[in-house]
Amino acid sequence: MKRMHRDNVEYEFETRLRAGPEEWLPLLLDVYECLSKLAIEMSVRPVVAGAAAFAFHVEADPTKNIDIVLSKPLEVGRLADLLNRLIQSLSERGWMIVGSRIQQGRSAEDWVVQVLVAVKPGRVVGVEVFNLLAMRPLSFYEVEEVIYQGRVFLVLTRESWVASKLADPSGVDERNLRRLEKMFEAGIDESRLFQILMKLSLNTIVQINAKDLLKRTRSEKLRRTLLMLV
Repeated sequence: MKRMHRDNVEYEFETRLRAGPEEWLPLLLDVYECLSKLAIEMSVRPVVAGAAAFAFHVEADPTKNIDIVLSKPLEVGRLADLLNRLIQSLSERGWMIVGSRIQQGRSAEDWVVQVLVAVKPGRVVGVEVFNLLAMRPLSFYEVEEVIYQGRVFLVLTRESWVASKLADPSGVDERNLRRLEKMFEAGIDESRLFQILMKLSLNTIVQINAKDLLKRTRSEKLRRTLLMLV
């Protein structure tokens, strides 16, 4: 009981540090439009992941980051060009850029472009554009078109979103656990989820995360799936 109380206090405190949907959704719309124009020239497509994909499928909640995954990895030189042009495009639309970088992850293709945007005084949202998702190219996942505010977005499917969380080598924090529970309540095709997880071939990571989540979740629907993964 003490741990649940501590987790809830930490969760509520952290929520106040994150941008609300009314702050980050307008930024997402501009980011996606800018990236879509740039991506055509680079023969890739941007796909919505992370909190933004969860927003399209279930509900928009507070977040620190907007995650976009490229349909195929780009070389670091082309990513640098994408970064510079994204900064220019967002600045022209009136967004205040307060930082940017390109960071390498666990492999030669695992690069992320990060742009820090002040959505209001004292509130910063990170726009992160990934080459890989949970150490795998986007081709390992499934995507679909979603219409939001009259615009068409490529978004991870519900099953792909869940797979990306279960296969995350960094583990699943309290916020994403709650999102997982809500995603399962909204409805998940387990057979499609397992097919994606098999393609990812990250069994050890998935098992570690599944065992950890089993100790923490209160969702029977999520528990049923996790038990089949450990």
